Amino acid sequence: MATWLRSMNLTRIPKLEAPDRLEHWPLNASRSLSCITEDAAAADQKALSNQASVPLKHLELRNLGLMLRIGLMAAWIGGTATEAAEPTAADGERLRGLLGEVQELQSRQSFMDALLKLEAIEKAFPDAADVYTMRGSIQLAPSIRDFAAAEASFVKAAALSPGEWAPMFNLAELPFVKHDWKEAKARFEGLLTAFPQMPLAMRHLVHFKMLVCQLKLNDVQAAEAVLAANFTFMDDTPAYYMAKAAMAFNAKNDSVAREWLEKARGIFGDQPLVSYLDSLMEARWIPNIGLPRVSIEVTK
Repeated sequence: MATWLRSMNLTRIPKLEAPDRLEHWPLNASRSLSCITEDAAAADQKALSNQASVPLKHLELRNLGLMLRIGLMAAWIGGTATEAAEPTAADGERLRGLLGEVQELQSRQSFMDALLKLEAIEKAFPDAADVYTMRGSIQLAPSIRDFAAAEASFVKAAALSPGEWAPMFNLAELPFVKHDWKEAKARFEGLLTAFPQMPLAMRHLVHFKMLVCQLKLNDVQAAEAVLAANFTFMDDTPAYYMAKAAMAFNAKNDSVAREWLEKARGIFGDQPLVSYLDSLMEARWIPNIGLPRVSIEVTK
């Protein structure tokens, strides 16, 4: 499951609890990257209560859409990048409503209907970056996974949001979900270099994804260096614990990995773990029946 970020804050996201039982997607997912409604949040909380005793090895991703994961992360770090200019308040409300309808279709896996609706929205709001970000997230649904089309959508979103880090994160996430670990690592490194003042929560997530890339590239020493240089058990994010879990998974020590996951959950709760779990699923360290097979794994 991947995490996709929106370039503008279309809605004020309510305080949410992330679902313990996740079903894959849309990608992630996300792992993200649409905002969740209060009804969906209530449903997720009910699922969380019902699944509280389910061990992590049975985690699945619920098909809420890539943008959901983004919304959760945005809520956690206090919002995303600077909002795009809107002609009028009425136009902004209309756009929010229309994209909310797309999110609803996406959550029901009605991906073709969602894409058709986005075509109509694009005609009315051709300069709205979130239209293209949402399209890209849908194009990466497991039943579609059109990487070329998704990348074109994210490139368009980035062009409409110059100087913002969220679209660049999405472009770095693409090779990550394709398992082109070398390219993903390079893009995440470039993201950190270009935006050194990125919020701590997102910066830690990016470093974590770089650590996963290093492990997949069989460079354990480099991964250990990322962990040592960027994370401690006193951090305000679960990155340290999730990195320890990733290291254990990579060493095929699943029992130790799941101990680290439970420690993270006990300290931070569920919501801050969502994007990290998405990354572990994309790395195929946590099973997810919704994710397609990886045709090519680039490890050199």
